[in-house]
Amino acid sequence: MTLDEVMYVLKKILPTDILAAGEQILNLDIKFLSVDKPLLHAMLTLIETYHLQPRDALHLATMQSQKISILISEDKEFDNIPEIQRRSLLSLNI
Repeated sequence: MTLDEVMYVLKKILPTDILAAGEQILNLDIKFLSVDKPLLHAMLTLIETYHLQPRDALHLATMQSQKISILISEDKEFDNIPEIQRRSLLSLNI
C-alpha cells in the first residue's frame, strides 16, 4: 500500500493529524519497493484476470512478487482474490 492511501484511510476513519501519522509511518521499519517493468507486466495480467483497477492490481502484483498473502485494506474488491486474505485496518485494534 502506498503512503498516500494509508493517510487517506486514516483521514476517513480516525480523527487524527494525518501529517503526523504519515511521519510516524515513515519512521517505522518498513521496506519500500521499487516498481519495475516486470512488476508492471504482472499488474497488466492481474487487471485482465481479476478486472482490478490499475492501482489495486499493482498492489497485488507487488504482494505476489514478495510472497505476501495478507493485505490490510478497506477495499472489498480484494475479497475476490483467492491468493490473499484482506484484513480491515479497524480489525487490527491499533
